[in-house]
Amino acid sequence: MNQSNTLHILCAADRNFLPYCGVMLRSLFASNAEEDICVHMIVPNNVNKYEMERFHKLAKDWGQCVDFIVVNPMDFLDCPIRKGDNVTLAAYYRILAPRMLPLSVSKVLYLDCDIIVNGSIASLYGMDLSDVSCAVVVDPIAFGSQEYERLGYNRELSYFNSGMMLINLDWWRRNDVMNKCFEFIRHYPERVIWHDQDALNYVLRDSKREIGVEWNFQSQFLYKKAIWGEISESLKVEIDSVFHKEPTIIHFSNSDKPWKTGSLHPYREYYRHHKALSPWSGVADLKIDQPKRSSLKERIFDLLVKLGLRAQPTRYCCAPLPVKL
Repeated sequence: MNQSNTLHILCAADRNFLPYCGVMLRSLFASNAEEDICVHMIVPNNVNKYEMERFHKLAKDWGQCVDFIVVNPMDFLDCPIRKGDNVTLAAYYRILAPRMLPLSVSKVLYLDCDIIVNGSIASLYGMDLSDVSCAVVVDPIAFGSQEYERLGYNRELSYFNSGMMLINLDWWRRNDVMNKCFEFIRHYPERVIWHDQDALNYVLRDSKREIGVEWNFQSQFLYKKAIWGEISESLKVEIDSVFHKEPTIIHFSNSDKPWKTGSLHPYREYYRHHKALSPWSGVADLKIDQPKRSSLKERIFDLLVKLGLRAQPTRYCCAPLPVKL
């Protein structure tokens, strides 16, 4: 592998998310087979040798490499995870990137586990970051006002989604981003609702570069109705354009994950395609208990849906999309 041309990828997962991370990496390798890729995986110390070996085999099959980095739980004593949160401490692992990755790695692309890479990332990775901390995509919650009031910075600086970040590691090291994030979390735990994302947005509020939505096409972009606030007409046009030509990075950023039974996500077949061709093809979908319905009208509606006589209600603006190969 030619180190000078290597694309360095960072991801983080606890044991529960390893299969989804594996499917994400399979989509990355398949969509970028001509690239040299080195994946740096931050994991807790309960990930066993057998689980790691699956990733090594996947990478070997595509001529790539995976490097495992085990975290120390003591690094996250001040990081809040509250009852009802749908994440674990693994959400904070990426903050350690400046310390955990080799000094020879000056740039890294962070990707969440709930992502499918649907095209080449070469032009993304090749972006010039010399004067910024990272390249990121706006989060739909940026269109409301409460995040800025809670975090204490100007709305004009916007708010990004941390599920995809092209990180200038040299900048992060020079500016002590890791310690500044942990300091923010330690001093203002009541402000940290969206976990690492809140801390990163505050610390990097005036040093980031926002890029096109094709690089982090979030589920909320497909909603029929905006739930955080109205977006600009120019962004609506951009979202529509990316949707019709297909996004390069699909991010299942809401609770409707494609590995859950009954998922209605328009891009769920993209995930299932790569899962079927991955070492995790036999992993069962996550069963979700449906709430019991009490009224006769609701039970009749459910029956009509099962019989195909009524359409399943959905929050999305489009129907499920076939995978284009």
